Amino acid sequence: MFTIQVVASPTSDVESSILQLDFNGNKYLFGRVSEGTQRVFVENGVRISRIRQIFLSGQSNWSSQMSGLPGMLLTLADQGGSYFRIYGDENLAWSMATLRHAIFRQQMQLQLCAAKTDMVNEFFTVRPVEVPGSVSAEKEDIAQRSARAETVVKKMFPCNATLSSPVNAAAEEHELDEIGHASKLFSANTFLTIPDERVASEAPSLCYIIQPHPVRGKFQASKAIELGVPIGPAFRKLTEGVPFRFPDGSVVTPEMVLEPQIRMKRIIILDIPEEDYVDRTTRINWFTMVSDPQAKAPGEATDVHLTTSLAENQAVGLVFHILGKNVDPFSDRYVAFMKSFGPDCEHIISHPQYMPDSLNFIRAAKLNFSLRLVSPRNFSKLHVSSASKQIPLQYKLENKKSELKVAPSLTGIHYRIKAEDVQSNIDDVLNKSKTTDIDQVERELQNDVLEKAPALKRKIARAQYKYQTYMNRLENGSHNTDAMTKGYESSNDSESESSESESMKFNESHIFGDVEFISLGTGSALPSVYRNVSGTIVRVPFYNDDVSYSHVKSVLFDCGESTYFNIRRLYGPVKCNELLREVKCVFISHLHADHHLGLLSFIQRRIAAFGVESPEPLFIISPIQIKSFLDEWGQSIPEINSDTVRFIDCRMLRPGNNLPFSTGNFISVFSELSSVLKLRSITTARAIHCQNSYSVALTFENGFKVSYSGDTRPNKEFVDIGLGTTLLIHEATMDDSLVLDAQKKRHSTLSEALGIARCMSARYVLLTHFSQRYPRLPKYSCVSAKERLAGIHSLQEDSHGRFLKSSIGVDIVADESWNQRLKLAMGYDGMTMKLREMGKQGSWNDVVSFLFGTVFKEESLQESDSDTVSTNSKPKKLRIPSTPKRKRKGSNIVSE
Repeated sequence: MFTIQVVASPTSDVESSILQLDFNGNKYLFGRVSEGTQRVFVENGVRISRIRQIFLSGQSNWSSQMSGLPGMLLTLADQGGSYFRIYGDENLAWSMATLRHAIFRQQMQLQLCAAKTDMVNEFFTVRPVEVPGSVSAEKEDIAQRSARAETVVKKMFPCNATLSSPVNAAAEEHELDEIGHASKLFSANTFLTIPDERVASEAPSLCYIIQPHPVRGKFQASKAIELGVPIGPAFRKLTEGVPFRFPDGSVVTPEMVLEPQIRMKRIIILDIPEEDYVDRTTRINWFTMVSDPQAKAPGEATDVHLTTSLAENQAVGLVFHILGKNVDPFSDRYVAFMKSFGPDCEHIISHPQYMPDSLNFIRAAKLNFSLRLVSPRNFSKLHVSSASKQIPLQYKLENKKSELKVAPSLTGIHYRIKAEDVQSNIDDVLNKSKTTDIDQVERELQNDVLEKAPALKRKIARAQYKYQTYMNRLENGSHNTDAMTKGYESSNDSESESSESESMKFNESHIFGDVEFISLGTGSALPSVYRNVSGTIVRVPFYNDDVSYSHVKSVLFDCGESTYFNIRRLYGPVKCNELLREVKCVFISHLHADHHLGLLSFIQRRIAAFGVESPEPLFIISPIQIKSFLDEWGQSIPEINSDTVRFIDCRMLRPGNNLPFSTGNFISVFSELSSVLKLRSITTARAIHCQNSYSVALTFENGFKVSYSGDTRPNKEFVDIGLGTTLLIHEATMDDSLVLDAQKKRHSTLSEALGIARCMSARYVLLTHFSQRYPRLPKYSCVSAKERLAGIHSLQEDSHGRFLKSSIGVDIVADESWNQRLKLAMGYDGMTMKLREMGKQGSWNDVVSFLFGTVFKEESLQESDSDTVSTNSKPKKLRIPSTPKRKRKGSNIVSE
């Protein structure tokens, strides 16, 4: 018995198109693995630790094909995985090797294989099929470059190295974590040439034929007895294919007592990126021979020229079509191609125009809905939409009279195959897809809250009334000070808001009060159900001499996986593009994957957001290794070049740096950045985290100063560059009770973060980067800043945090003026907030507590204080009906 399931489909949350084959718990993925895939798996209970192999389809493309792979591999390694194999095209090893400065896992072996020959295992045979590109390539050069990349990958996943660990406080500074080991192995100045230099429109596209092995026929005990075979072990031997011999030499062979084998229909994965590939695809013989499973040992690749073959013209039961936007699946030519697979073949189509933009992360969406009840201006209404095109009625799978059996690739579509018995839930998924009206979901949740938590009724009614009043004023043009946020719903429920916002005085309070931040990811380490990984945008408004709004300059601090996709889900495609064009600079604090895996996709999408216009350059401030990564991918993505991306090494911005390396064009780029962002200064400090990690402080011409910690232990050097900061964005990964864990992993606790804020005399503080052990707002957030400062003296501090004890004296703790002036906010994913709205999250705790105490109670108990999937956690049930609605005996989808 095995199952076929669509486990990821393209929406605003993720670009993946993935089909999973499951043979008795051994899972194999086919398709594209983009950013957000790991989070989709967590949401739907797909356990990464059960995945044995991945077969990537299409072309080596970061954004849509493989950007979700690095995070998945790191999670797999951290869960104890010791071996993993991925198949792809000639550039697969190179694609992974470009991340050599950021990824190192000593206990895992990763095998990356160019899919050239049949792969045979104990369950099925896979035939890779290349749809030819428009330009041929030099095979010898490709082989040499691929070999070099493979050598690099073996060093990244050596399966035998050990990390050094500190033995005392002094040794702490010299500890080599995975980033330190990577920096020792790989120079930042090396450059890996891409093996296959053909761009997307010229390169081949990889597809697959999957042929499940025949299933043994049913053992006929009565016939065996009739032939004289004794009941017992002989029966078992015959079912295993071993003949039974009588003393007189006569033989009963398995064929004499077994029903005929059940030959399974094949599954085809088609990946057609452009219309130009359709003709070449239709010319391929998809009924071709595949290798005999007896020809080689299970799991080994097989040279098709050296083996026997199964019968030709194998019937096809399912075709999974991954199609580019300009491929018309219902043109006469493509319809004729689909019909060539026979009337019983079913077709699942993954096409951006035929897919609804539905919600993938339902629980995170419910959290967003709930917070919108009490603070609708701080949480944008999530963007969803129906498919822009519909499958023609005459081809719809659910139409019994249809000429073809075609359905959209909806997550959760599931086939269960057991010999001749085929069950499917496809009708149920089509009828109850996640395209539910978002307004209806919000109304149902609101009614649930009002019914079960009447104490919140007044707060919700008041918040909704104030929001509606605000929107009416905004539409009438009377709310001039909020011009920068037209289209970006933001603000908070506040008594004093009206009088403050109506003040038109052009003063410091007014300018800084309108500064806005957007929390795109507030979790750490890896994506979870409720929190994505790091990403925060700060939007700084500028005004004309007559006090009228002029424009906004935005900076993105860290760019974890799915940063772009979170923006698209929050604002929709049009407003998303506006925000992308507005971002002028990205700061990457360090090389851990959760802080930069979304950068390449973000850059690509930002360039595309300018349309036919020449894109404005994006300034990247980061460790030098990020430049190496971008330069190498520039071979595959020509639009990423010196015209569209400007780079500044973090080392160059440290105070009084006197470094013995070339500055290149640093002065001109720095000058251009300062002019574009209207900056007075930019300064970095070495963070106390992994090797090559930094914090940063930016001061704008209007006097606004923002300081961002990245990941770090309490750091006096960061305090020095952040003195007098207006907004401090600081990590608060753990509660004070876990201070020893924070020291070991080189993070800060909440009290330590507030201590840094006090040392800097920061006026506004945003806390973020919470451990994924806190699925909701951490319980420790309710303690006041004053109590937290006092609590610093009881912490068992290491050498990095001790300066806080001496700096935070009794007089400072008792400083009521700072404690009262401080405006503090705890980060939630999708939260948009102005500085003048900070410090007003009290009512949020009530609704969040209700949500996790009732709506999410069952899920919260299952997760046991953690949203992440671990090897010790009980797997969650797949979101499919236990008894599929549609049951078909005999032949159709898989069995012949």
